[in-house]
Amino acid sequence: TNAMRMMRGLSSILSPAADRARLVVVCGSTARCALQSSSTAANFFHLPTSASTIRYNSNDAHISNTAQRQSDHKHCVELVQTRDMEGYLCGLLMPSSSREAYFALRAFNVEIASIKDASKLIGGRSRPSPSSSGGGGPFDMDNELGESQGGDTTLPSRLRMQWWRDAIADVYDNKSTDAASPSSQDPIIRSLNSSRKFNPTLRSLTHAIETHGLTYRFLRRIMEAREEDLSITQYEKRRDVAQYGEDTVSNLLYLSLETVGVRDDESDKVASDIGVGLGVLTALRSTAFRA
Repeated sequence: TNAMRMMRGLSSILSPAADRARLVVVCGSTARCALQSSSTAANFFHLPTSASTIRYNSNDAHISNTAQRQSDHKHCVELVQTRDMEGYLCGLLMPSSSREAYFALRAFNVEIASIKDASKLIGGRSRPSPSSSGGGGPFDMDNELGESQGGDTTLPSRLRMQWWRDAIADVYDNKSTDAASPSSQDPIIRSLNSSRKFNPTLRSLTHAIETHGLTYRFLRRIMEAREEDLSITQYEKRRDVAQYGEDTVSNLLYLSLETVGVRDDESDKVASDIGVGLGVLTALRSTAFRA
């Protein structure tokens, strides 16, 4: 299509792969193009043929690169294509060596961003709690979690967010999910730990972290901001919206730049400004949904 030819023309002007990636990650985040069929999309699920392996923390087992990574990468791409079209379009122009990690990050972002959205949709169809009619009491879970202050602070949402926080922290701590610790003897803890090796997004993100050395504090800030947002219906001050954009979108752009080996202050400064702008734009677009 004309849109694809135009985007390819821009990328061909910038010869180094890192420069092209900066264009895609930072400026391309605001692009909206209708790309349905192209030679790039045809070979989209192809991964680099390096003989590396994913080391996932389960009895120090090594999972074969080819079949499992291919399946995990395809899952991430399809998830991003369905829920984050702008991120998907930018990923079409990422270098092949960084594409797998890029889509793992975008899929992770979709996963944690959808926690609040899904719970809000379910909450809208559920019956009113006793507290809404003047009830309450010592077992009023919604009151204990701050539901009366508005926003999504339900226990399932926080448990899902905590699952991701623990899983990512364990990846960086290099912990085994079946380690012989007192907590691992609890059947619920064991079940939660074992569920990690069946999550394709987490497996793909684990490989991205180990391959590209992604900075943990960026991932942690994203998760912390998303968790704080669970209890917020609408931001009252512009600086709060800007800070949320910095904590979520900007940190995601920092990580995307790291997948192509870009780690410098100038690029991060541009990514920070773009992230804040996109965060404000997203907040405006979601006003009707949050109302």
